[in-house]
Amino acid sequence: MMLRQAIIVFWIPAILAIAPIAAIFYGCSDPEGAVGAGALGNHLTAEPHEVTLYPDVDTLSWTEEPTGSSNYLHLGHASHNHSAILMKFTSFPALKDTFNLDSVVVTLRLNQIFRDSVMFHQGNVRLSWVTDPWDESTVILDSLPGWGTYPALDTTWVVLPADSDSLVLSLPPDTVRSWIDGDSSNHGFVLEMTNEPGFILQYFASEASLANRPTMAIYYTWWDSGATGWQEYQSDTIAYPNHDAFIVWDDLQITDDILMIGNGVGYRSLLRFNLADSLPIFGASIHYAELTMRLNPEHPLNYRSVPSVVRQRLESASWLDDPLNPDVSSSASQAILVGDSTLTVALTFYVRDWVTDPSQNFGALIRSDNPGWDIAREVFYSRAAPDTALWPSLRIVYTILE
Repeated sequence: MMLRQAIIVFWIPAILAIAPIAAIFYGCSDPEGAVGAGALGNHLTAEPHEVTLYPDVDTLSWTEEPTGSSNYLHLGHASHNHSAILMKFTSFPALKDTFNLDSVVVTLRLNQIFRDSVMFHQGNVRLSWVTDPWDESTVILDSLPGWGTYPALDTTWVVLPADSDSLVLSLPPDTVRSWIDGDSSNHGFVLEMTNEPGFILQYFASEASLANRPTMAIYYTWWDSGATGWQEYQSDTIAYPNHDAFIVWDDLQITDDILMIGNGVGYRSLLRFNLADSLPIFGASIHYAELTMRLNPEHPLNYRSVPSVVRQRLESASWLDDPLNPDVSSSASQAILVGDSTLTVALTFYVRDWVTDPSQNFGALIRSDNPGWDIAREVFYSRAAPDTALWPSLRIVYTILE
């Protein structure tokens, strides 16, 4: 269960924090274009004005994200992140009419290792049978009511963060035989670390290439009757998982003084700017509006980088009282990502609408483009930072129409 303090939205500066790994943002196109783009009507010769605003309120929110479409599975504990793997095999190759399973081996192939530091110790992996139905497209921690009570195997596998090691698991043949014959419910299994080894192993998922995806190798003996009587043969076959996902939770003590964007645990940042005292409500043609959020590269909560970010329009003020359930538009537009220390988001269209109808200015939500892809977390300064130069800011270039 995620251990987090309740978020309270303050209308006074909040404090912010960040992480040890500096994010690197890559440039991408945006329909709002560069500074100077936008409709100025017949007033191209009018003198432009520029104003920089700071949010009158900003806060942090998060969601649990389904991970079943990711190419990866994560197992372990590092930097306050915990991750377990769910896997289910439901389609098996055709076997002979008369057979006996000799052994069943599941193999997960390693992609990367993420360590807290050079100091780590062995991880102890436990396999438990899942007794609740689940689907990789929707499963999250809260949708598995039996989590923590599933019956476990007596066997524990020991793993170390070696750069080329696969995880090889032996499953009881009788259990797999009952799945093949349809004699028992098959909800698969969960793999989790019973300790905190200081690393997370990233394995390939079933969405990866055929050579890298997890496999179940089934070794069996079968018999066939012939002219000389029953003959015994040994064969093997391969099955691939029909569903797999990783389940992430963290043990952060979240306060109201930071902004973050994350994957796995889907952290989002919500901001609103008061335009009324800084722009003329009538006669202002918005040339360009650009939100800048500044990364805190030294904050210990940073964990890897979020490669792609989107913006969404907030549709009501409900998030001011309930940040965990914001009312957002279904449309998510790609943000402009620039440099290695700032996140730049074009908000020209939003600001034009807010100037036209101030009653619809409920702010914007900034989140990862694909929060179920992997585990990552980046921390940004909020309006509570002691240096206002680090605060989120909204730069607006506009022309006053005469």
